[in-house]
Amino acid sequence: MLEQPHFGRRLKRLRLERGMSQAGLVGEGLSTGYLSRLESGERPPTERAVAYLAQRLGVDASALTGPSDGRSLTAVLAAVTSAPPGTDDTRP
Repeated sequence: MLEQPHFGRRLKRLRLERGMSQAGLVGEGLSTGYLSRLESGERPPTERAVAYLAQRLGVDASALTGPSDGRSLTAVLAAVTSAPPGTDDTRP
């Protein structure tokens, strides 16, 4: 199952890295409204939408659906605040 909001965040990041607008990414295959709801995490993506968007972005579908690196801001902040003074536990 593709989880939101992680999917939407990745999708938006990849789109912006490529300098694409929402309209430019969806082309004639999807609506910009649907893309907006995907990026905001309001809608879960279908397998067809993932395949289409990955193709349009020039990436493998796993770039959108693969596991996150587990380094959420909350996790990084927790590591920093609980680490002994003088240590750096925030590197991947």
